[in-house]
Amino acid sequence: MKKITLLFALLLGLSLYTFPQLSITATSTNYTISFDATVAGVNDGQYAGSGFTPTPAAGQLDSDAWATTGMSDGASAFGDTKTTSNTDFTRGVSAGGVTTGGFYAFTVATGNRAFGIQPGGTDWTPGTITLRIINNTGSTITALDVDYNIVVLNNEDRSNSFNFSYSSDNSAYTAVASLDYNTPEAKDGSPSWQTVPRSTTITGISIADGNYFYIRWFGDDVSGAGNRDEYGVDDIVLNASTGPVNLPPEITNISNTPALPTSSQTVAVQADVTDDVSVASVNCKWGLADGGPYSNTIGMTLSSGDTYVTNSN
Repeated sequence: MKKITLLFALLLGLSLYTFPQLSITATSTNYTISFDATVAGVNDGQYAGSGFTPTPAAGQLDSDAWATTGMSDGASAFGDTKTTSNTDFTRGVSAGGVTTGGFYAFTVATGNRAFGIQPGGTDWTPGTITLRIINNTGSTITALDVDYNIVVLNNEDRSNSFNFSYSSDNSAYTAVASLDYNTPEAKDGSPSWQTVPRSTTITGISIADGNYFYIRWFGDDVSGAGNRDEYGVDDIVLNASTGPVNLPPEITNISNTPALPTSSQTVAVQADVTDDVSVASVNCKWGLADGGPYSNTIGMTLSSGDTYVTNSN
């Protein structure tokens, strides 16, 4: 009887389990974070600038999906609870025109809110926003399409950056320079919310099933003086795909005969060359001095296994 009861409890626990971050369960499928509707593991309802928590109520972001740095009230790590009112994490809803630093739900159009930042002297200069996703497709993700909108209210004479990077371990991040953005230094005569679309495909990655992946936005002062523009991110769309990862070839067991040739001796070279796809050709480049230049080329032929040898000495 005890075994049956235990089994029932385990099954019940599994049936109630949810993934507390953005869970990608299918490839070739758009996963959209609009900040206007609930996304499981990311936010509850329309974002209201009311903080971060692993158990979000309406208007809050799920801290299992979001982490931040750079605010004077401290960092918000994954799983933290930052819901105390009147702090950098709970600045509420605004149409813009604020000067107090912190995270806001900016209303950038009727019914449309964005995850926004008002930088200040000690707030988000520099700072980061990191979104954590988990691969639950059952396959290895090898490419990720990322689209998002930067929203900007250029109402101050200062330029700030809003740049993008990604990581497989939340430690080493790869910047995508083509997505870099700086707000204009000179303010608009009649400021209004502007949208700057951004898009990229991250390739050469290998996210195993059940593993995390991280995308990050980074900001800092660039130029100008005084107060800073409001800006933020909106309408994030992720689309994953699977397939073989094209890894660079590996060259091992390089040897030459004789091992220490004189200038008058001929030399034979061999090496093991492996790749995750077929090897079309292998060449040996050589020169007459240590450190090059290696301006001479001899073709190599597959001898046996993965071993290639020079065609001529």
